[in-house]
Amino acid sequence: MPYTDYRSLVTCAADGEVRHAQILERGVKTRVLVQHQGQAYKLAIEPGSSHIFYTCGEDGLVQHIDLRTAAAIELFICCPIDDSRVYTRVINLNAITIDPRNPNLFAVGGSDEYTRFYDLRNYKSDGSTDFGLPFDRFCPRHLI
Repeated sequence: MPYTDYRSLVTCAADGEVRHAQILERGVKTRVLVQHQGQAYKLAIEPGSSHIFYTCGEDGLVQHIDLRTAAAIELFICCPIDDSRVYTRVINLNAITIDPRNPNLFAVGGSDEYTRFYDLRNYKSDGSTDFGLPFDRFCPRHLI
């Protein structure tokens, strides 16, 4: 994690675990923060923050994690944009990135042809919005 003198690490792996490791004077202390159902392919650290990052995985789940509270917020499960695809209910995610100019904006990509864009400012923890729907999406012309 940035601004931690290389003493704080976050990882994700094929076992679905998202872990935090702290390098201490007497060794390394690790803990599991999140367990995805399936592989956890990617995490994205919020630019300029030493505490906040996002993770995504095969289960289609996108989570927001703050190391200060060690709590994960399940933002949404990524679903197909086209409802005619009845063969899958979730998009297996394998990429996530945060806009370095605006940490409220992030994008995810996975097993279908779309890159989806989200704005964290639209998220409401009481479920009063349908945050799982992207505010925009992109598909290369040759994949349409």
